[in-house]
Amino acid sequence: MSDTSTASGNTEHCRALRKDGTPCKAAVLRDGLCFGHQPIDRAARARGGSRRSNAARSVKLLPARLAPIFERMERVFISLDEGMYDRQQATAMATVASVLLKIVQAGELEERVRDLEERVSRSQEPAQWVPMDPAMAALRKDRVAFTQAAGIAPDVWQADVLRSDSPRILLNCSRQSGKSTVVGALALHKAIYEPGALVVVVAVAQRQATEMIRACRDLYAALDRPIAAESENKLSLELRNGSRILSVPSTEATIRGLSKARLLILDEASRIPDALYAAVLPFLAISNGALALLSTPFGKRGFFYNAYCHRDEWFYREVWGQECPRISAEFLAKMRREMGDYFYAQEWECQFNDSVTGAFRSADIDAAVKDYPVWDLGQYSVPADVGFPQEEEDGARWNLAQYATR
Repeated sequence: MSDTSTASGNTEHCRALRKDGTPCKAAVLRDGLCFGHQPIDRAARARGGSRRSNAARSVKLLPARLAPIFERMERVFISLDEGMYDRQQATAMATVASVLLKIVQAGELEERVRDLEERVSRSQEPAQWVPMDPAMAALRKDRVAFTQAAGIAPDVWQADVLRSDSPRILLNCSRQSGKSTVVGALALHKAIYEPGALVVVVAVAQRQATEMIRACRDLYAALDRPIAAESENKLSLELRNGSRILSVPSTEATIRGLSKARLLILDEASRIPDALYAAVLPFLAISNGALALLSTPFGKRGFFYNAYCHRDEWFYREVWGQECPRISAEFLAKMRREMGDYFYAQEWECQFNDSVTGAFRSADIDAAVKDYPVWDLGQYSVPADVGFPQEEEDGARWNLAQYATR
């Protein structure tokens, strides 16, 4: 060790030198030396005392305002151990240090509470239009150009969906046809250009709902994030203008509570239970928001099939696999061979098939049911004064004798 002593401002530094020959900048503990250069500390480390080194590393992680307090407490314990103070004096010093620690912690807690209050107040402020690039702002009224700006060239039917202002969208599409992509573009467009908009994504499983969120986030990144995000994760996207795109749990009992949704999306709607559908529809009660059902068929049952039966009340598009330019004819031929006509028609030709466990096909049942003319039974009635005793009650009687078996 060197006898050199250094000082900076009001802090006295250790007069020892480090192993590399540079001055030690640790605070002086006693006799012009820091704790690490105290002879007693070197002896402890010689005996394998790594506990002190671990404690020193922990002190470095403390907030700057807490470090002096812990140093003071450390000095008290060392002095007490060396007999420099009696127990009563050491207890008093430790009490003072403990009070100082509580004061500092209370100050930090107050800062955290203040920060939380500011964040809450910002979230309660009315949604505001956030400035964006003029070129991006110009895409507000052109959802097709908006999607193209994200690097996606919409198919003809996708462009029709993007141009539609219908509050009820029904997409009966084959697998891999691009239905999630186009609806994701609708969701992101609404979140960016309608401050404070709530978009809710529902699917039969949380994983499927997060895939829709991922599609929105991919488009958001491709557009170079025109509005900064307050929060972005695999379950949601929240923008600084107050808009949110959320994926929600897929159970009827835990999904309730949201309201004023501007767009409600049900992905793979044919697989979603009717009870869940009934639980999420009230999300649109106050906002009069839009509803989008997209799926491949899954039998002649459920609300998705019912919507298909009344598709004239929806903006409806049906897209077969062979209509998608990204799916080759060779692949579809292979699928038909491997899946069979029944499942191929369901997955790639948008057909609502009968259950495989049914005893009769619905087509056969429909063919067996006919509209018969209503029988005019008045032709078989006879006057009351013909063929009946006078004591019988007056009125028409049925003449069923003609039907008697001979």
